[in-house]
Amino acid sequence: MARKRWQLALILFAAGALMALGFAPFHVWPVIFISLPTLYILLAHAQGFKQATMRAFMFGYGYCMAGTWWIANALLVDADKFAWMLPFSIFGLSAVMAVWFGVLGVLVHGLRARMHITLFAILWVAVELARSFGMFGFPWNLLGYMSLASLPLAQGASLFGIYGLSFLLALLGLVPVLWL
Repeated sequence: MARKRWQLALILFAAGALMALGFAPFHVWPVIFISLPTLYILLAHAQGFKQATMRAFMFGYGYCMAGTWWIANALLVDADKFAWMLPFSIFGLSAVMAVWFGVLGVLVHGLRARMHITLFAILWVAVELARSFGMFGFPWNLLGYMSLASLPLAQGASLFGIYGLSFLLALLGLVPVLWL
């Protein structure tokens, strides 16, 4: 039975939101074994650039919304002045940040003939780099930050940097794809 578009969008949104549990304060890093393969497989089955872009965007929307909850919480410190900004911080900022995941979808679909988990991990890191710099730079929840759950792994940042850790965690998270 083929899934409807809204069901796939909900699955991708949930997979992205689930992946945010890998960061502080939860540190449930094994979620990458569910979230990243879900994104990878559903992008591999996308029928065009538009579908790949929207699928990756929905994953990113859930990921960014669940990962930036603290911004909305900070606005409640002086709720009389800033409560009106809550919808913009929750829905708007997450949508702007999820555009970068849409770019990931375009790249993955464009390179689908040569796609494997190593190339996907490279593209993931390239998008993380892009979303970290420039006018809209917001390097929040880079995948490498999940390594803080394991001090020995986090020490790898001294050798590889945060983007090197992101690459390693992306590869690690996609191992279940090899078994499929």
